[in-house]
Amino acid sequence: MTAPAPAPRAPWPIGRVHWLGIATIYRREAKRYLRWWFEFITQPLVSTGLFVLVFRLALGPDGEDGAGAAAFAYLLPGLLIYSLLMQAVASTLYSLMFDKIEGALADILMPPLTAGEFAAGYMMSALTAASATAAIVLPIVLLAGLGLPADPLTAGVFALLGCTELALCGILIATVAKKWDQAEAFVSFGLTPAAFLSGVFAPVGALPAPLPALIKLNPFHYIVDGFRAGYLGLNDNPVWLNLMVCLAITGGLLVVCLSMLRRGVGIRV
Repeated sequence: MTAPAPAPRAPWPIGRVHWLGIATIYRREAKRYLRWWFEFITQPLVSTGLFVLVFRLALGPDGEDGAGAAAFAYLLPGLLIYSLLMQAVASTLYSLMFDKIEGALADILMPPLTAGEFAAGYMMSALTAASATAAIVLPIVLLAGLGLPADPLTAGVFALLGCTELALCGILIATVAKKWDQAEAFVSFGLTPAAFLSGVFAPVGALPAPLPALIKLNPFHYIVDGFRAGYLGLNDNPVWLNLMVCLAITGGLLVVCLSMLRRGVGIRV
């Protein structure tokens, strides 16, 4: 007599939020960085080290004391937040572009994940990558003469908001770009110049007109200025204004990003 077939396994309870799906995307991206650990470590290490070396040599003997030392200390927090922002956008952008071009995106889209859960997995991995980059870059700027943050909470809030903004930008660029060249063009001719022209290297008020007015239109400026306010206590804008602008931009990017993901723009295969 044939034995009765075993009862089918009950389906995994998903609940209101698919936490398992979010965690799976997060683990997948974490393993990707572990496979590329050498590039992940050396890129921010070399780039930040070169920036510090070039500016130290450019300031010359005046960089040891007086106005030169103050100028060097002013730009170090900018280099730190710049490294974190670029890592955040690279994390989501290149991960999604690789999966998109190699045809692996279909495996991620098959599970019952909402647009918010899909974005959350990639954003969490980007924030983790940015945190790891901070652990690499922070010792360099500390050795260069930067002290600890004057207001760690303010610095941390603006670093979190800035990295979230850039992670969302990476997702948006990946949905629009169809080839690696297009993605690189967005970064090279859009994000990188905007980051450089945001007050990373010099006080906005010290620049000749009309640069200060133009920089005020740059969203990066409010991230950098808020982070520097938390780190050095120096800022061009009131901290509340920087915070409001960053929250508004992050919220707007999130709405646009979720809308495009729900409609499958650039990711349906």
